[in-house]
Amino acid sequence: MESTQELAKMDKAIQDMLDNVTSSGIAKLPNGEFEGPFIVNKPCTIKGNCTTLWSDKGPVLVVKANNTYLKNLRLEITGATSDFSRIALQNDAMFLNIDQVEIDGNAAGVASESGWVVPKAVNLGSFKSNETNTFILKIYNDNDAEIRSDIMGLTVSPSYLHRGLNIITLSTDGIRDKTCIYGELILKSSFTRKIFVSGRVSSESEIASGKIVFSAEMDPLFMENFNSMKLSNTLPSSQIQGRSYIPDGHEALTTTPNDMPRTQTESVDASIRTTLDLQKGQRISLGKSDTIKVHIKTFSQRRVEADTYAFELNQMTKVLSDECLIFFGNTSSPDNALEFKHDDTGDEIIVHTKKIQNGIEKIQFISSVYNENGSTNNFGEIEYTDVSVQNDTFVFHYRTSETFNTESLLTVEIYLYKGEWKLKVISEGINHSIADICNDYGVTVD
Repeated sequence: MESTQELAKMDKAIQDMLDNVTSSGIAKLPNGEFEGPFIVNKPCTIKGNCTTLWSDKGPVLVVKANNTYLKNLRLEITGATSDFSRIALQNDAMFLNIDQVEIDGNAAGVASESGWVVPKAVNLGSFKSNETNTFILKIYNDNDAEIRSDIMGLTVSPSYLHRGLNIITLSTDGIRDKTCIYGELILKSSFTRKIFVSGRVSSESEIASGKIVFSAEMDPLFMENFNSMKLSNTLPSSQIQGRSYIPDGHEALTTTPNDMPRTQTESVDASIRTTLDLQKGQRISLGKSDTIKVHIKTFSQRRVEADTYAFELNQMTKVLSDECLIFFGNTSSPDNALEFKHDDTGDEIIVHTKKIQNGIEKIQFISSVYNENGSTNNFGEIEYTDVSVQNDTFVFHYRTSETFNTESLLTVEIYLYKGEWKLKVISEGINHSIADICNDYGVTVD
């Protein structure tokens, strides 16, 4: 058996690996269980080998470096508390990538993953053998998710959960007498979560008919943070994260701090930004930020490339001059309000709102597939497009979920409404080349 000193030495070795990432940018963690907390201060790919990082209370892993990639890890809070100390992952960075990560606890700073109310384990108790028994789970999931049972004879319905308060029915299918069951319900959203289920089957027990074995509404976390919300219907992401989506022309309701749910990632330090997932068609205020950053990245396994174009447009959706098209060939607008940058993470356009010239009412961002030598590539060959819009406090994120067999994609628009800059997610395919689009907007194309 390993001594306490040896275990502590192994835990420190994990942090040393994260602090001293090799030139490849990959930190390969060993198989085993290691006590945190651990901090990621350098961009890297962290590859686990059935590795569990754990802590009695959160956070277990804190990500401070942009463009961090987590793969094949398990993050676990071992303490029994059900408050905000159960944050297994604290993300304070942009562009966190997640692949095959199991989490026991919540993920602050990861869109739609910070407010889950899910039990670690449920005990069905004793129930009737060779009969159909039903049990009820009421959980709160902050993101759409799939759920399945790996327990023979125990089925789960529904199999797909929309964001919000969900009622899940567990049904037994004639399990034989004197059987003890033990297994897992598996929830999959951005992360994998597991609920351990146990129970005992007996011919002497009564049939369970809709027995409630867990209710999120009775959980302290739910009571404290969502008590004032009507959760019988799905909550939009903007409300979950403490921001209300108000359509143009409507006034926002004035609320006290206790009137809206708040997340662990909200902070007076504006350098730590909460990431909010947006939906197609959603409009949201960008506040009074002087600087807004729009980052667009496309991903294609076929190596199809797409370039980003930003158009400064007037009320008639026309440019004031050809220089109001900002892209890799023209990296700054005439008013110096827009700057174009490109690196390995994608294209970024920095918008300085106070420099935008009079007459500009909107800025539209279009991605267009690069075609040469007669090629006819389109967005049907691109798996997804990620758009992140950052202001002083938040990172608003949208990922395309549709397939567009078009050459171009109108992603988002920043527009002026009653003196305030707002963001609209459009996500519409345009079946024109970028040259034709330029002509439509009034840009002269040679």
